[in-house]
Amino acid sequence: RAGALARLPVDRTFVMKGIGLVATGTLWSGEIRSGDTLYTSAGERPRVRGVQNHGRPAEVARAGARTALDLVGIEAAELEPGDVLLSSPVPTTRSLDARIQLLESAFPLKHGVRLRLYHGTRATNARVRLLDRGELPPGQSALARLVLQEDLVVLPGDRFVLRSSSPQVTVGGGVILDPAPTGRRPEQGWLEALESGDRSRTVPLALARASGKGMTAEELALVVPATPEQIADVAGDSPEVTSLGGLYALAGELETARVLLLEALKARAEDRPESPELSMAEARIATGLDARLADALIAALAGGNEPEVRIAEDGVTLPDAEEVPPELEKEAGGLLDALRGAGVEPPAVEATSAARLLLKRGKVVRLDGGLFAASE
Repeated sequence: RAGALARLPVDRTFVMKGIGLVATGTLWSGEIRSGDTLYTSAGERPRVRGVQNHGRPAEVARAGARTALDLVGIEAAELEPGDVLLSSPVPTTRSLDARIQLLESAFPLKHGVRLRLYHGTRATNARVRLLDRGELPPGQSALARLVLQEDLVVLPGDRFVLRSSSPQVTVGGGVILDPAPTGRRPEQGWLEALESGDRSRTVPLALARASGKGMTAEELALVVPATPEQIADVAGDSPEVTSLGGLYALAGELETARVLLLEALKARAEDRPESPELSMAEARIATGLDARLADALIAALAGGNEPEVRIAEDGVTLPDAEEVPPELEKEAGGLLDALRGAGVEPPAVEATSAARLLLKRGKVVRLDGGLFAASE
């Protein structure tokens, strides 16, 4: 569908005189047009100069079409059969969690066996680690982790074929559930949620697994088998999920971060009334969130008709924290008069809140030896 990630597994590359590098394959998803910039797993960014569908010039290549692309900005040695051309970057993986299915004609599959995995136009050796058993009988399926010998570009929901090396026969296949698993063993509950296809479960679970970071719809689409549009719809209907500045995060996690930030600002205002602001870095740390999500939360709290925080040049404060207490103003005024009266022989003064307030306002300067003097 239009707007989906474009993926073209390359099955052939060649250089044509007068045209340049040509890559061919069957477009798995999305659309590719002349002028588009594509990405490879190696970080190259070729530009599409021309498109052909089934041997004929075309304005756009759509999913399912046999496609040839005339590419510029990439050398012939930088692209080969087995590579994948993408409309946006996708991280490669060396392991994946999947549901594998054996053929009735296959031999029993033992835990830890090595097989040949075929995905798109690439093949690599894979060690199969069964989740909950030591052996998988023919005709049955199981959850497993596959540890790959080479990097692959895969997405949840992709299918693959498994073949033995001796004898060289197809033994089964499978569907990818988690293309970038974490931890030493597969998480059965997470995989079962992915397998259920229930996005109202998988989207919050994916965000919980990325605790404190937040994710865009495009990033979630690399984890959950859905398009960014489908994820946005699910997130919009879920009371567990909140959207901030293009990022999705768990509502409970954001509320906890909000409380932590407000408490830190309140404590700062009470402890340092002359400088009640936290620097942006300190405010981010106070939330306990990743910087990207923390910035989105702070911006949201500073917006609206009744902002809960104020973003100033010096940092982040509570809305009313700029109002200096009257008693502190009186103390600062008395100190300033004393320093002005002392002239070039200022007395020793402690770095009190009053002294720091005058220093912040530029009314006094700090000298060596812990002395303060009136600016004039």
